Amino acid sequence: MTCCELIACLGELIDGEMDDGLRAGAEHHLGECPRCTLLRESYHFTIRLSRRLPLVALTAEQQTRLRLALVTNWLVDGGSASPRAI
Repeated sequence: MTCCELIACLGELIDGEMDDGLRAGAEHHLGECPRCTLLRESYHFTIRLSRRLPLVALTAEQQTRLRLALVTNWLVDGGSASPRAI
């Protein structure tokens, strides 16, 4: 697995959604690449920090803008996930 491939699937790796074959390749790469290991650690750190933040309710306008941005990104990415979740 290359650095670019690892970066593309890092979310799946962190979330435990990666199949065993890819996970083995990712873990092997992480064992050999200090830059990607640092990226994974910073990803984990960001998740831990964000969980400490207080929840803030979004205004109706913010919700609309967020949904629009999510749908737009979904369309740009080729619609690989269901837009109904958005």
